Amino acid sequence: MTNRQAYGLNRQIEALIDQKGINPTAYSADEKTMLSQYSGYGGLDQFLEESNAGILYEFFTPIPIVKKMWGLALKLGFKGGEVLEPAAGNGVFLAQVPARQYLERDAVVTAIEPQQYSYAILRILYPEARAVQGLFEQQFINEEVNLSIKNRAAPVFDLIIGNPPYGSITGGKGGRYMEMGERSYTKARSYDEYFIRRGIDLLKPGGILIYIIGSEVANGGVPFLQRGNSQVKEEIAARATLSDAYRLPNGVFDRTDVLSDIVCFTKNAA
Repeated sequence: MTNRQAYGLNRQIEALIDQKGINPTAYSADEKTMLSQYSGYGGLDQFLEESNAGILYEFFTPIPIVKKMWGLALKLGFKGGEVLEPAAGNGVFLAQVPARQYLERDAVVTAIEPQQYSYAILRILYPEARAVQGLFEQQFINEEVNLSIKNRAAPVFDLIIGNPPYGSITGGKGGRYMEMGERSYTKARSYDEYFIRRGIDLLKPGGILIYIIGSEVANGGVPFLQRGNSQVKEEIAARATLSDAYRLPNGVFDRTDVLSDIVCFTKNAA
């Protein structure tokens, strides 16, 4: 699919959601298949106004990579329980939750997503999930969000899995929340560092965190694993162990050549 075709399909999907709302029963099976093809606007900047720059960092994870990450979760001991997808996009990680036969108990997923159409797709395609519209960093500030992860975080999740956003943590709405104590608390300089550090806060002892993360412009294009020692890395190392890691080939994501790694952390025992 060309970039122009992807942009056109995204707009068709948005128009359909505007017309029908978020009631899952309002959509046919074919329409739900269409919704699942929503691809975000990462790499489509030539079609967007400058005012929409915040959605240019949407790069949804390819299904083969998502399946690999769920396989790693099982390999590292995930047996079901509370799961968080902190930047859920169109729900590709929810679509690949392992079948119940591979788990000892149900996987109960909380999915956080700020973009209105991606959030709507979560509500339509995955009504069994706890979908929350907002930014991940907002959940630690906004007392109106009932996620029980505020006030420096309660450890409630058995697994955190996903693809954190790319871009600067100093601008836009996310930057505003960072300046409300989040950056000074986490010592993070980029979104990948922030999502790892805060994600570990939310894990139960022995819980697993698996992210696909890219090289961040905020850190000179150097991938997380190759950056030198820093305060945030010391904070992470004090709380969790790097269990596994994989370097992926260039071109894994459509519409970008960003260098990407899969990183797996296990939270230390209390």
